Amino acid sequence: MLGTNPKPEPAALVSNDVSVDAMVYHPRTTYRGGRPDWVFSPGRRPVAVARPASVGYPCLILAYAAAEDLTRAVPVDVVELQSPQDQKALALPRGNYTVVAKDHTGNTRTWTVKN
Repeated sequence: MLGTNPKPEPAALVSNDVSVDAMVYHPRTTYRGGRPDWVFSPGRRPVAVARPASVGYPCLILAYAAAEDLTRAVPVDVVELQSPQDQKALALPRGNYTVVAKDHTGNTRTWTVKN
């Protein structure tokens, strides 16, 4: 079984009458900036999210590369804020970003971030 030693061992099934296609192992997760630490892979840094005025909660915060056309772009990162007290960081590589906050009623607010 997978133990706490640094070298993983093959998983052993308790019973021979059980078959599986795959087993997934999730390491213990620690959090930074309200997000799992693995989100901040090499090259991505936590960027604090400003509290969006004139946008209700819950809301999505989407970060796009600044040079992208927002009507066609895929966000670099997305977080959901449940309330004004919710504190989550975006995980962004260095660069310039257009950040868009959207609530469930369609209100939006856009600003720029330099990371």
